[in-house]
Amino acid sequence: MCLSALGCASVPLAPRVTGDEAGLLAAAARTPKRAAIVGCVPAPLAGSEPCVVATRRATDLLRDTGLFSHVGASLPDADVTVQVHPQPGHDEDTPPSNPGSLVLSAFVPLWWSETSGWRLSVRDRAGREVEVDTRRDGTEVMWGLAALLNVAPDRGFMPDVEREAAQVGVQLLPLWPPSPPAED
Repeated sequence: MCLSALGCASVPLAPRVTGDEAGLLAAAARTPKRAAIVGCVPAPLAGSEPCVVATRRATDLLRDTGLFSHVGASLPDADVTVQVHPQPGHDEDTPPSNPGSLVLSAFVPLWWSETSGWRLSVRDRAGREVEVDTRRDGTEVMWGLAALLNVAPDRGFMPDVEREAAQVGVQLLPLWPPSPPAED
């Protein structure tokens, strides 16, 4: 039986980065950059989260990558500029939009397809641009026994911010110069 709202959910998680990718991220984090978030393109549709919310979430995500020393809306000396491409909002017909679904989901499994992840355009001072796209479609489940689904390594109670940040970080690596080889 569902003991809490978190125990009633099962969501798809971002894939884990490989050991090599984690090493590259750690090396890039030694030379952090400053990022300015310049807004949302295109403007969010009605029913989507407002641009101010999307940029705040993107700011937190970029900080979590470990690749940036400062992230903000107005950094005149930023090394990179970031445009956020907001996700469409929840469909009004999905279970999370219906308050009665929480009660019903304790006994009956409810599922729907949801797009998770991020899409960002990042440009550095040299004009190099990287399109970050970690979006993926997955099935979200609300059910009293959804915790049983979460034993799978690619599912969880809620999105894993650390995994998502690592995926974004890996896609940003082309903006960092390669590290010099270690001397023996």
